[in-house]
Amino acid sequence: NAQRIQAWLEASKVADVTYNTKLRYLRSFFSFCVKKKYAKANPAIEVDPKKVTSAVPRLLSPSDLRVILAASDEVIRPALTLQAFCGVRSAELARVEWKDILPSGVLQIGADKAKTAKRRLTPIPETALRYLLSVRKASGTIFPAPKVDLWVKELKEAGEAPNASEVEGRRTDALNVALHAVKAACPGIKWGSNA
Repeated sequence: NAQRIQAWLEASKVADVTYNTKLRYLRSFFSFCVKKKYAKANPAIEVDPKKVTSAVPRLLSPSDLRVILAASDEVIRPALTLQAFCGVRSAELARVEWKDILPSGVLQIGADKAKTAKRRLTPIPETALRYLLSVRKASGTIFPAPKVDLWVKELKEAGEAPNASEVEGRRTDALNVALHAVKAACPGIKWGSNA
C-alpha cells in the first residue's frame, strides 16, 4: 500500500531528487504490474514526490575568471575557456576534441560525449572563439592527457584492447587533477564544480 511505499522511501534517507527517482521507478513498475494484471492498482501513484528546490548556480565573475585564466597553465586554458564560456561539464570536457569546434563558431558536443546522450550545439562567444582558434591543434582532445595516451599506446603494443570506459575515466581523472591544481592556485575564489 501507499503508506508502506512512503515509509520505505523515507527509511532510505536519500536526497529529495533520489527519493523522487525511486518513486518514479516504483510507479513505472506498478504500472507494468497493473497492465499485466499482476496487480489491481498502482499504490505508488498515491505517494507524493518531494518538492525539490534547486540552488542557483554560482557564476564566476569576470574578475574571478581573469585570475583563474592567469593562474592556469596553457595546457588547460582552452578547456577552462570552454567550461567558462560554453558551460561544458568536466566529464564532457575530457572527451571534447579540437574537431568539435566547428568553423561556424559552434561547439558540438556529440551524443557520445554529452551527459544526456543527446547532441548539443553551443555557440562560442567571439572572444573565446578567437582565442581557441589561435591555440587550436590539428587533432586530439582539447585537454591532452599524455600519460593516458601513453598507457593506451602501451596496451595496444602489448596486443590488448583498452577498455573505453577506463580510458575515459583516466582522462577525466587527469583533467580533474589539473583543475584542482588551478583551484589551489586561486584560493580566494569560490569556484564550485562545473562553475
